[in-house]
Amino acid sequence: MSEQMEMERRTAVFATTVLETTNDLVRFVYRSQVSDEQRTAAPRDAIEGRKGINLPDGTTLYVLKDTSIGNQSYRVDIAFSGDREPVSPTEPMHIEIVDMVEQGAAIENIREYVKQEKEGGEEMKQEEEEMDLDAYLDSLPTMDERTEEEQVTTDKVEQALLDDEPQEEEDWDDTVPNFSVSEEQVNETMGDAEVVIETPKPNLKETAWDGALLSGGRDDDSVIWRFDPRMAPCFVLVNEDAVNRGEAAPEFARVNNKKGEAALYALLNPTLADEKRPAGASLASAGVSSKYGLLAHPDWVDPILRATAEVDGAQAKVTSWKEGAKCRVDLDVSQATQSRKEAATRRKEAGASFLSLDAFGEMNQMLDGMYKFGFAIENSIDGKGAFHAAAMALRVYCGNLASMGGIQALWSARHTKNVIASINYDEFASNIVDATMELENWLIKTEMLSWLPMDVQLMSRLMSTAESHGLLTLPRVKWEEKGGEPKVSGGHLWRVIGDGFVNNERPHVAVSSGDKNTYYHALNAFTGAFTHKPEWTSKDGKTVMKGNVIGIDALSKKLQRTNDIFMSAATSGLVAAKKKCGTGENGTLTMNDKDDVKSYIAAHPEVIFVPHVTKDSRNKNRSSLKSIVEVPTIEEALNLVG
Repeated sequence: MSEQMEMERRTAVFATTVLETTNDLVRFVYRSQVSDEQRTAAPRDAIEGRKGINLPDGTTLYVLKDTSIGNQSYRVDIAFSGDREPVSPTEPMHIEIVDMVEQGAAIENIREYVKQEKEGGEEMKQEEEEMDLDAYLDSLPTMDERTEEEQVTTDKVEQALLDDEPQEEEDWDDTVPNFSVSEEQVNETMGDAEVVIETPKPNLKETAWDGALLSGGRDDDSVIWRFDPRMAPCFVLVNEDAVNRGEAAPEFARVNNKKGEAALYALLNPTLADEKRPAGASLASAGVSSKYGLLAHPDWVDPILRATAEVDGAQAKVTSWKEGAKCRVDLDVSQATQSRKEAATRRKEAGASFLSLDAFGEMNQMLDGMYKFGFAIENSIDGKGAFHAAAMALRVYCGNLASMGGIQALWSARHTKNVIASINYDEFASNIVDATMELENWLIKTEMLSWLPMDVQLMSRLMSTAESHGLLTLPRVKWEEKGGEPKVSGGHLWRVIGDGFVNNERPHVAVSSGDKNTYYHALNAFTGAFTHKPEWTSKDGKTVMKGNVIGIDALSKKLQRTNDIFMSAATSGLVAAKKKCGTGENGTLTMNDKDDVKSYIAAHPEVIFVPHVTKDSRNKNRSSLKSIVEVPTIEEALNLVG
């Protein structure tokens, strides 16, 4: 039997319905290659952790492995072979989990990943001072169209500032040493646990997207990416009680499998060794198996940098964070003239969905000078994530970042031992052309958000949808007595985003008067708040909210989820407008149709749909498309509507 056959087989199955659970057996329904309601049963002993993991989309994850049942064996490759093979995942979370299972991630790691996803990327939550909701509501322009029932009963809301001191920003873990030497010096000290290396903060102007990626306090988490990670067998203290009593010297034993082989490995960055962590920084929250494909950052970054050098005008920046566990290459293709010309040629063959080709070409030319755009390729050595690529854009007027995930044309690679062999660097430059076409389509649709008008009440509904996705936290309202005055606390991002929509000239928003009160204006209010972490000051100037540092991982999640919401709005709105207002070839929109589109959407806001998350009967999160007018306002969510 080959080494591969000897390895423990595992598979991830996403149950849509759990039919029965006993001490010995689990029966469930999943989607197979031939049926959306494929039924199966699995022994409890074959389920890692002996139970499933409930996912935010309502499915239940079972990580199944080979096991023995008496004189018989349960093999996952047989149980899920042929027509019974699960369908390939399409949900981003499902794809990530499958990759984690394939690369040998421990079930504890998978549970931690799911937990983080459920928390919506809110990595650093902290209490904020009570603020005056009335002051915020008073700052909003009145809406003549609103009914009395829709009006907030502001007479019930009085100024209620907390006596607490203003909240300070959360600091990064001060146990993480900074290191500061040349890459040559780093390479000379690899594996030397006694060496402590220090480095200053990066020069933001020299980092990705003109420093926007590391702005807002994220520069503190940046580290040198060029190091040799270590995959070391895990040992445990076997006489802990005796050691604690002072009766014996420590004795350690390696964590082995039944064959006496190392079963659990730690992932380490040895360049961050110090007195407290002589082996270096731990890169994984839990151990990995021997099957984990450890890939040092230079092994994939350097070939990409060489391939990028072959693309005219393209620029690349490398960023590493979480003590080296994460690394990404950001490619700016704004000036990649030849690639963009080839993308334009291919687009003529593919056509454009909303705009005529002439209008598309005109708007595409407008992107120059307005955006820096390109891609981010990311990998991790933390036992969790796999390679993935996302489209990136920086709006130059305000320095706001935007991101769209799922760029498959550029990059596709599994995180296994032979991952490096699966990457075709020779096709990289060609892939950039297809990816650039996809990227420009996205940016044009983003620009067309300025064709879709929005008012304050619709913005309130949009923020309610954002809150349902975990993108922001609503303020907390406490009524001290029935019919009395409420005390309102929290809601930094809500306040900053709302302020940015009311005041389009804010530096983190900076949209023109012509784009004011549009979905484009709203988008920049969101992305500006996430990118820059601006302060919020009350109207009397007595209270300042600084907000929390949003880490790089959380920033990426927030930007992509925000993009999902706005692209849904753009697609639904433009499809409806195209049918009513299109005058170009095949009924497409032209630049002359913009005013007609704005008038139509202003009169029919109900044609815009957004993904809104609600709780089902089992208290599980469910995302469904809702017309923006059907989404509750923030005031309704806070029970402040009379």
